Amino acid sequence: MKGHAVFLTIKLRTALIVACGALLITGAPLAFSAVSAAVQPEPENPKLAIIIDDFGQDRSGVKEMLALPCPITAAVLPFMQFSEKDAQNAFELGREVIVHLPMQSSFNDNPRWFPPGRICIGDSREEAYEKTASALAAVPHAVGANIHVGSKSSERQEVVLGVISACLEKGLYFVDSRTSPKSACREAAKLLPVFYGERNFFLEHGDKSEAHVKDQLKKAAKYAKSHGAAIVIGHVGAAGGTSTARAIEESLAYLEEEGVTLVPASEIVRIFAENSLDDAEKRFHSPAENTDTLPGSIKSESGGNSKLSERSDIE
Repeated sequence: MKGHAVFLTIKLRTALIVACGALLITGAPLAFSAVSAAVQPEPENPKLAIIIDDFGQDRSGVKEMLALPCPITAAVLPFMQFSEKDAQNAFELGREVIVHLPMQSSFNDNPRWFPPGRICIGDSREEAYEKTASALAAVPHAVGANIHVGSKSSERQEVVLGVISACLEKGLYFVDSRTSPKSACREAAKLLPVFYGERNFFLEHGDKSEAHVKDQLKKAAKYAKSHGAAIVIGHVGAAGGTSTARAIEESLAYLEEEGVTLVPASEIVRIFAENSLDDAEKRFHSPAENTDTLPGSIKSESGGNSKLSERSDIE
């Protein structure tokens, strides 16, 4: 499929970089980035990627999201009861799969609210690398990764370098969910030749209603038309689920009328990679949102239930 073909090109390019001696987790940082050529996106063909977080746990909206008649990118939490099942189903339905990496929050930071292997701000680069590598291995068919919660640990560059290094070694792209205005991800991406992108809008931020989700999609479409591309993040489970799926489906006609093409996240990452990061920062930057708590409950493979925050402004 088109999304998989695009990512194969990305993966081959990354493999060549790694084969030529790219830095992984130790030694001095590289002086170049894989996102270096200043090629403008095509404004006459704006693209929008919809990443859906939190696959692997709460079942609300899982079936509906995977049945949508449009590309979505399924972000799957590792080490959860349904992680492998959701990733396999998404892959068989032609959806792009990425790993939703659990990372430490700035507030309401109870370890029981996370899957095993939470990446913490006090981790060394090597520890963050090992935790990320384990998470990537736990989700079949993954071609990328993004951040689950993470407003605290994403602020420390050494931690982020460990995360990105593991993605780079596996040939995966990385999307900063931008849950902190102090995120170190962009600066870390300048030091490593990783394929990198950033979230522009959350679909349910502060409001899970269908009307709000539709409004966010309209904002994202406008943004994509003026900037060439955009990435939005929504959720299955208590943070969004079936209502978000309905809002997306009911917005497809509007997006088509506006000339916005829905694509897997790897295609937006490719567009981002065709710009230098300095140019990309100007072209694609959206303000970060402190959105790193999750409502509902989380159940790991070990069978334990963990109560999560009831806030709706989540990532």
